[in-house]
Amino acid sequence: MKKIPLLALALQLCSLASPSPMDQARNLARSRNWKALGACLAQARVQVNESEKTVLDFLAGYALQKEGEDQEAVEPLLRAGEANSPLSDYALYQLGLGLKNLGKKDEAEQALKKISNAGYVYIPGRLLLARIYIETNRADEAGTELALLKEKRLPGWLMPELALLEARVLLGQGKTELALQKLAWLWINYPGSDAARELESAPELTAEQVLARSSRLMQDRVWLKARQELEALLADKDRSAPVISELLGSLARARFYGRDYRSVVRLEPEARKSAPENPEFWFYLAWSYHRLDKEDQARKIYLKAAYKFKDSPYSARSLYNLARMEQDKEHFWLAHQYFQELIRSHPESELAEDAAFESGLIAFEQKKYPGAVSIFRAGQAGAKDPARFQYWLYQSLSKDGRASDAEMARTELLKHFPASAYAFLADPCPSPEIIARKNVQLFPAALPDNYKPGLLLAWAGLYELSERELRWQTENSRPSNDDLLFMVNQLEEFQAYPLAFLVFWDALAPRLNSEDQLAYYQYLYPLAFSDLVQAKAEKYGLEPALAYALLRQESAFNPGATSSAGAMGLAQLMPSLAQKTAQTLGSEINGPDGFFAPELNLEIGFYHLSRLRENYREAGPEPWPMLLAIAAYNAGTKPVDKWFEQTKKNGSSPDLWIEQISFAETRSYEKKVLANLRIYRALLQEQNRSCP
Repeated sequence: MKKIPLLALALQLCSLASPSPMDQARNLARSRNWKALGACLAQARVQVNESEKTVLDFLAGYALQKEGEDQEAVEPLLRAGEANSPLSDYALYQLGLGLKNLGKKDEAEQALKKISNAGYVYIPGRLLLARIYIETNRADEAGTELALLKEKRLPGWLMPELALLEARVLLGQGKTELALQKLAWLWINYPGSDAARELESAPELTAEQVLARSSRLMQDRVWLKARQELEALLADKDRSAPVISELLGSLARARFYGRDYRSVVRLEPEARKSAPENPEFWFYLAWSYHRLDKEDQARKIYLKAAYKFKDSPYSARSLYNLARMEQDKEHFWLAHQYFQELIRSHPESELAEDAAFESGLIAFEQKKYPGAVSIFRAGQAGAKDPARFQYWLYQSLSKDGRASDAEMARTELLKHFPASAYAFLADPCPSPEIIARKNVQLFPAALPDNYKPGLLLAWAGLYELSERELRWQTENSRPSNDDLLFMVNQLEEFQAYPLAFLVFWDALAPRLNSEDQLAYYQYLYPLAFSDLVQAKAEKYGLEPALAYALLRQESAFNPGATSSAGAMGLAQLMPSLAQKTAQTLGSEINGPDGFFAPELNLEIGFYHLSRLRENYREAGPEPWPMLLAIAAYNAGTKPVDKWFEQTKKNGSSPDLWIEQISFAETRSYEKKVLANLRIYRALLQEQNRSCP
């Protein structure tokens, strides 16, 4: 593997750190504001040196293509492709793509053939070349190209494209039946892929294949599409009994997760005839009645699913839901019995650990502290989340009057799980010493040449391209620990924090034990966008550590982050809330992409968080206002108000309230933000900032 001297790499990367033109371009790329980026680059290019010009040329071409301007993108991409730069191969790929879109397939082919085989982009480049061969009636050449690619270890996200092209090669060779089998495989296994969407019509599927496809759609959380296809299948009455039974179970699941509980209930008469032995249907029917507050019906059907179908995973899920329903009704003895039955009957279930934990909480709430101690101590062994057992063991020992044992349990908790919500609950204001700093070698003597494109793409703000390049290289090149640490350090220097986390957790962390990982907290909890974050936090009366903790969880400090629900930017603003709040603040927005701008995004996000805290100011002493505001930032105020009202009736403590949050997503979110908060408090104390 070729290596370049560290000094040469450092000089090249540092030379790219010029002030305004490049910084402005990088910020716009990180924020995915392609229109503004294209406009600013023409002016920026005359103000930078030659090495920077290549990066700007690539950014210009890439941004223009994102805006659909393939013709205008040709010139800058051609310049970048001809330069001696780590980005040349990427420029050649984008150039080939643009020329193909413009119908200049011969020129596109020549550009793509120039891509070296050293990096990830070689693979999509050859796939694109195979497309050109297919479109120019050279099926055999395309087939040869694809056969060579299959000898490589292709990333999973390229498999749909490979399958589509293989099918088209088979069609070109007159092998229609094999081609249709390949297209059906693509349609079933990758229903949400670009390749599947490219098909002119849906392949003809058997009923069993429709069921398999709907299952995959539901794995991808595409509930409505799965429901539509299953309902179309249900309308065809010429189906075998086993197919109808499985169909009703799948349809109940699709309707349930689409939150149409009443439509699940309407399937019950048909299921009694056609799916009496399908545990999936009866579980989702029970859960639908449960969600509709029809607890008598829910209880009856949960019991049927739990005991009639004991060999099914839905038995364990039914017992768990039964227990939680009784727990919510404060029928603690009965809830405990269901949890224990789940543990005895289904010890292999992923819910067995949760059942053991909830049993311990029931004992704790009933002040049966010795029993709680026994449950929490036993539950730690082999637990996926041992921190929660350790924390409640500490609390149970403390309540049982065993102060010395309790302090030992607390010490173990803080030692082994310092970055957990439970460590926060036990020690919310830690000293800076919890951030272990070992003498680690920050820079290797030399860095392999093949990592330069990924680092440069990250520096330029093109996170999606960088992620694929870096993932490919770290999986295929076996980098040393020093190489990986160098990359993590450089990515943080470039403010490419999500990519730094990716390289650490995917490549470096598996090589370290949990204690050694503590030495890298300085990279895992960066003080990102510090000037903006601390200024906006101070403006809205927020603790800076809380501001950092929230952003780390929401976006991993990625200004261009988007969620499946449409949330945007660093603070993950939902469009409707962002628009409304911007109007309240009197902010001018330059189109929808304007909400990605870090300054505006933080302004709106921190204003919203401060309003939530103010909303819960009368809820009680700290940490109540903070805990409720964090939960409401994720779930909204309506469910949080409902949960808190129940807590006031029961007199629960803040730590118990967290465990009883009804939405699993919000419960997890709350814990992760609190875990982040503890570490950021330690880091900011190190900078002489006080902890509340």
